[in-house]
Amino acid sequence: MTQDMRWQAQERSLSRTYQPLIAQAKGDERQKVRQEYHDLLWEIEDERLKYSCFKLLRKAHRYDIPIPRRREDDGFWEEVGTGFWLLTEKGTHHLLKEIRQEQKERLALWKAWLDVWIGWVPLIIVIIGALIGLVSVLGK
Repeated sequence: MTQDMRWQAQERSLSRTYQPLIAQAKGDERQKVRQEYHDLLWEIEDERLKYSCFKLLRKAHRYDIPIPRRREDDGFWEEVGTGFWLLTEKGTHHLLKEIRQEQKERLALWKAWLDVWIGWVPLIIVIIGALIGLVSVLGK
């Protein structure tokens, strides 16, 4: 089960648990139950944000992309809750752009090598065929 599926299952479970409680509650109690439900949903969403940030940073490390320093003044990071830093939309966009650029460069390098090998392979096959033909003609 993937992490996203787990979060969806948690959300469904919370909904099944809290929707009847919200419907049964009256007045201020309803507001308290609703607030508790939304707090739990927010925790799941917070986990999702942390996980996606972690995955993006791991991918950036894999491609040796420099990661912006953790400062709030540049707009790439924001500190949330208990000292945990998350990428902002600007930071996420920056890293995604850098990752795509690196992927494009690596693909271009592979294509260049492939073009070289594809260019040489037919030539080598022709030379081998000519040598086999020459050996068979001289061998008779």
